[in-house]
Amino acid sequence: MRIPHRSAVAALFVAISSVTAARGDSLLVGNLSAAPAGADTINASTARAQGFLTGGRDWNLTSIEAVLGGLGAGTFSASATLVASTTNTFGEKVPDLATTLATFTFPTVGTTFSTVSFTPTTSFVLKANTNYWFVLQATSANAAPFDWRYTNSTVVDPGSEGSLTAAAATIPPGSGVWRSQANQPYLIGINGTPVVAAVPEPSSWITGGLGLSCVFALIRRRTTPTAG
Repeated sequence: MRIPHRSAVAALFVAISSVTAARGDSLLVGNLSAAPAGADTINASTARAQGFLTGGRDWNLTSIEAVLGGLGAGTFSASATLVASTTNTFGEKVPDLATTLATFTFPTVGTTFSTVSFTPTTSFVLKANTNYWFVLQATSANAAPFDWRYTNSTVVDPGSEGSLTAAAATIPPGSGVWRSQANQPYLIGINGTPVVAAVPEPSSWITGGLGLSCVFALIRRRTTPTAG
Protein backbone atom coordinates (compact mmCIF):
# COMPACT_ATOMS: atom_id res chain seq x y z
CA MET A 1 0.00 0.00 0.00
CA ARG A 2 1.41 3.39 -1.02
CA ILE A 3 1.57 6.28 1.37
CA PRO A 4 1.07 9.72 -0.29
CA HIS A 5 4.35 11.55 -0.73
CA ARG A 6 4.87 14.57 1.53
CA SER A 7 5.16 16.91 -1.45
CA ALA A 8 1.76 15.77 -2.75
CA VAL A 9 0.18 16.34 0.64
CA ALA A 10 1.74 19.80 0.84
CA ALA A 11 0.49 20.68 -2.64
CA LEU A 12 -3.03 19.59 -1.72
CA PHE A 13 -2.95 21.70 1.44
CA VAL A 14 -1.74 24.79 -0.50
CA ALA A 15 -4.49 24.35 -3.09
CA ILE A 16 -7.22 24.18 -0.44
CA SER A 17 -5.75 27.14 1.44
CA SER A 18 -5.73 29.20 -1.77
CA VAL A 19 -9.41 28.47 -2.39
CA THR A 20 -10.28 29.48 1.17
CA ALA A 21 -8.28 32.70 0.93
CA ALA A 22 -10.02 33.61 -2.32
CA ARG A 23 -13.37 33.86 -0.54
CA GLY A 24 -13.26 37.57 0.22
CA ASP A 25 -15.89 40.13 1.05
CA SER A 26 -18.37 40.46 -1.84
CA LEU A 27 -21.37 42.57 -2.78
CA LEU A 28 -24.72 40.90 -2.11
CA VAL A 29 -26.75 43.81 -3.43
CA GLY A 30 -26.34 47.57 -3.69
CA ASN A 31 -26.75 50.75 -5.72
CA LEU A 32 -23.88 52.93 -4.50
CA SER A 33 -22.85 53.72 -8.08
CA ALA A 34 -26.23 55.32 -8.85
CA ALA A 35 -26.55 59.09 -9.20
CA PRO A 36 -28.07 60.69 -6.09
CA ALA A 37 -31.35 62.55 -6.60
CA GLY A 38 -31.79 64.01 -3.14
CA ALA A 39 -31.60 63.26 0.57
CA ASP A 40 -34.10 62.55 3.36
CA THR A 41 -33.61 63.65 6.95
CA ILE A 42 -33.43 61.29 9.91
CA ASN A 43 -34.31 62.94 13.21
CA ALA A 44 -36.14 62.34 16.47
CA SER A 45 -39.52 62.13 14.73
CA THR A 46 -38.65 60.38 11.46
CA ALA A 47 -36.80 57.10 10.95
CA ARG A 48 -35.74 55.76 7.54
CA ALA A 49 -35.14 52.27 6.15
CA GLN A 50 -34.15 50.47 2.99
CA GLY A 51 -35.40 46.98 2.17
CA PHE A 52 -33.61 44.26 0.24
CA LEU A 53 -34.21 40.70 -0.88
CA THR A 54 -31.46 38.11 -0.79
CA GLY A 55 -30.74 35.74 -3.65
CA GLY A 56 -30.73 31.98 -3.81
CA ARG A 57 -28.12 31.26 -1.15
CA ASP A 58 -27.23 32.18 2.43
CA TRP A 59 -24.68 34.92 3.11
CA ASN A 60 -22.53 35.83 6.11
CA LEU A 61 -23.19 39.54 6.62
CA THR A 62 -19.96 41.54 6.99
CA SER A 63 -21.01 45.17 6.50
CA ILE A 64 -23.66 47.55 5.21
CA GLU A 65 -22.73 50.83 3.56
CA ALA A 66 -24.87 53.96 3.19
CA VAL A 67 -24.34 57.48 1.86
CA LEU A 68 -24.91 59.83 4.80
CA GLY A 69 -24.18 63.47 5.60
CA GLY A 70 -25.81 66.80 6.41
CA LEU A 71 -25.25 66.45 10.15
CA GLY A 72 -27.10 69.20 11.99
CA ALA A 73 -26.74 70.82 15.39
CA GLY A 74 -27.13 68.79 18.54
CA THR A 75 -25.70 65.65 20.06
CA PHE A 76 -25.33 62.77 17.65
CA SER A 77 -27.40 59.83 18.91
CA ALA A 78 -28.58 57.20 16.45
CA SER A 79 -28.92 53.47 15.95
CA ALA A 80 -28.63 51.12 13.00
CA THR A 81 -30.46 47.80 12.99
CA LEU A 82 -31.37 44.96 10.67
CA VAL A 83 -34.98 43.87 11.09
CA ALA A 84 -37.43 41.45 9.56
CA SER A 85 -40.17 42.42 7.13
CA THR A 86 -43.89 42.69 7.85
CA THR A 87 -47.00 44.02 6.09
CA ASN A 88 -48.79 47.16 7.29
CA THR A 89 -52.51 47.87 7.18
CA PHE A 90 -52.09 49.36 3.68
CA GLY A 91 -50.74 46.07 2.33
CA GLU A 92 -47.17 47.43 2.04
CA LYS A 93 -44.03 45.58 3.06
CA VAL A 94 -42.39 47.62 5.84
CA PRO A 95 -39.83 47.12 8.64
CA ASP A 96 -40.84 45.06 11.65
CA LEU A 97 -39.09 46.84 14.52
CA ALA A 98 -40.37 44.20 16.92
CA THR A 99 -37.97 41.71 15.31
CA THR A 100 -34.42 43.06 15.56
CA LEU A 101 -32.03 40.62 13.91
CA ALA A 102 -28.71 42.47 14.10
CA THR A 103 -27.24 45.69 15.46
CA PHE A 104 -24.31 47.68 14.12
CA THR A 105 -21.56 49.98 15.25
CA PHE A 106 -22.51 53.46 14.06
CA PRO A 107 -19.71 55.25 12.14
CA THR A 108 -19.02 58.98 12.21
CA VAL A 109 -21.42 61.10 10.15
CA GLY A 110 -20.28 64.54 9.00
CA THR A 111 -21.77 67.60 7.35
CA THR A 112 -20.54 66.50 3.92
CA PHE A 113 -21.87 63.34 2.31
CA SER A 114 -19.74 60.21 2.22
CA THR A 115 -20.14 56.45 2.10
CA VAL A 116 -19.94 55.12 5.65
CA SER A 117 -19.68 51.49 6.68
CA PHE A 118 -21.70 49.76 9.40
CA THR A 119 -20.22 46.63 10.98
CA PRO A 120 -22.45 44.06 12.72
CA THR A 121 -21.78 43.78 16.46
CA THR A 122 -22.21 40.00 16.20
CA SER A 123 -22.08 37.54 13.31
CA PHE A 124 -25.29 37.12 11.34
CA VAL A 125 -26.32 34.93 8.41
CA LEU A 126 -28.69 36.37 5.82
CA LYS A 127 -31.00 33.58 4.72
CA ALA A 128 -31.68 32.89 1.04
CA ASN A 129 -34.73 34.47 -0.63
CA THR A 130 -35.61 36.53 2.44
CA ASN A 131 -36.71 40.15 2.85
CA TYR A 132 -34.77 42.34 5.28
CA TRP A 133 -34.74 46.02 6.25
CA PHE A 134 -31.80 48.21 7.28
CA VAL A 135 -33.14 50.87 9.64
CA LEU A 136 -31.57 54.17 10.75
CA GLN A 137 -33.19 56.17 13.51
CA ALA A 138 -32.39 58.80 16.14
CA THR A 139 -32.36 57.56 19.70
CA SER A 140 -33.03 60.73 21.69
CA ALA A 141 -35.41 63.69 21.49
CA ASN A 142 -32.52 66.16 21.02
CA ALA A 143 -30.49 64.04 18.60
CA ALA A 144 -28.68 65.86 15.81
CA PRO A 145 -30.45 65.28 12.47
CA PHE A 146 -28.60 63.79 9.50
CA ASP A 147 -29.49 62.89 5.92
CA TRP A 148 -29.52 59.71 3.82
CA ARG A 149 -29.17 60.11 0.07
CA TYR A 150 -31.55 58.39 -2.34
CA THR A 151 -31.67 57.85 -6.10
CA ASN A 152 -34.39 57.80 -8.74
CA SER A 153 -32.90 54.66 -10.30
CA THR A 154 -34.03 51.16 -9.37
CA VAL A 155 -31.04 49.55 -11.13
CA VAL A 156 -28.65 47.69 -8.81
CA ASP A 157 -24.87 47.62 -9.13
CA PRO A 158 -23.22 44.98 -11.34
CA GLY A 159 -22.50 41.78 -9.46
CA SER A 160 -25.53 42.11 -7.19
CA GLU A 161 -27.06 38.75 -6.37
CA GLY A 162 -30.06 40.09 -4.49
CA SER A 163 -32.39 43.01 -5.18
CA LEU A 164 -33.50 46.22 -3.48
CA THR A 165 -37.17 46.35 -2.61
CA ALA A 166 -38.48 49.70 -1.35
CA ALA A 167 -37.49 52.52 0.95
CA ALA A 168 -39.64 53.27 3.98
CA ALA A 169 -40.14 56.02 6.54
CA THR A 170 -42.28 56.80 9.57
CA ILE A 171 -45.07 58.92 8.05
CA PRO A 172 -46.38 61.30 9.24
CA PRO A 173 -43.38 62.32 11.36
CA GLY A 174 -43.69 61.25 14.95
CA SER A 175 -46.47 58.75 14.23
CA GLY A 176 -44.30 55.66 14.36
CA VAL A 177 -46.28 54.32 11.39
CA TRP A 178 -44.09 52.89 8.63
CA ARG A 179 -45.04 53.60 5.01
CA SER A 180 -43.35 52.24 1.93
CA GLN A 181 -41.72 54.60 -0.61
CA ALA A 182 -41.31 52.87 -3.97
CA ASN A 183 -38.95 53.76 -6.84
CA GLN A 184 -36.59 55.96 -4.81
CA PRO A 185 -34.26 53.61 -2.95
CA TYR A 186 -31.66 54.93 -0.54
CA LEU A 187 -28.03 54.54 -1.56
CA ILE A 188 -26.86 51.36 0.12
CA GLY A 189 -24.53 48.38 -0.23
CA ILE A 190 -24.92 45.05 1.58
CA ASN A 191 -21.69 43.05 1.74
CA GLY A 192 -20.79 39.58 2.89
CA THR A 193 -19.45 36.17 1.99
CA PRO A 194 -21.55 33.34 0.58
CA VAL A 195 -22.08 30.44 2.97
CA VAL A 196 -20.38 27.37 1.47
CA ALA A 197 -19.98 23.80 2.64
CA ALA A 198 -16.94 23.29 4.83
CA VAL A 199 -13.88 21.93 3.00
CA PRO A 200 -12.52 18.80 4.71
CA GLU A 201 -9.06 19.11 6.21
CA PRO A 202 -6.27 17.50 4.11
CA SER A 203 -5.56 15.08 6.97
CA SER A 204 -9.19 13.89 6.81
CA TRP A 205 -8.90 13.27 3.10
CA ILE A 206 -5.67 11.29 3.57
CA THR A 207 -7.06 9.24 6.45
CA GLY A 208 -10.21 8.46 4.47
CA GLY A 209 -8.14 7.48 1.44
CA LEU A 210 -5.93 5.18 3.48
CA GLY A 211 -8.99 3.54 5.02
CA LEU A 212 -10.57 2.89 1.64
CA SER A 213 -7.28 1.50 0.34
CA CYS A 214 -7.17 -0.98 3.23
CA VAL A 215 -10.77 -2.06 2.56
CA PHE A 216 -10.17 -2.58 -1.15
CA ALA A 217 -6.96 -4.50 -0.44
CA LEU A 218 -8.78 -6.78 2.00
CA ILE A 219 -11.62 -7.41 -0.45
CA ARG A 220 -9.17 -8.16 -3.23
CA ARG A 221 -7.23 -10.53 -1.00
CA ARG A 222 -10.36 -12.46 -0.05
CA THR A 223 -11.60 -12.78 -3.63
CA THR A 224 -8.28 -13.83 -5.16
CA PRO A 225 -8.41 -17.59 -6.02
CA THR A 226 -5.92 -19.70 -4.10
CA ALA A 227 -3.51 -21.95 -5.99
CA GLY A 228 -4.16 -25.68 -5.92
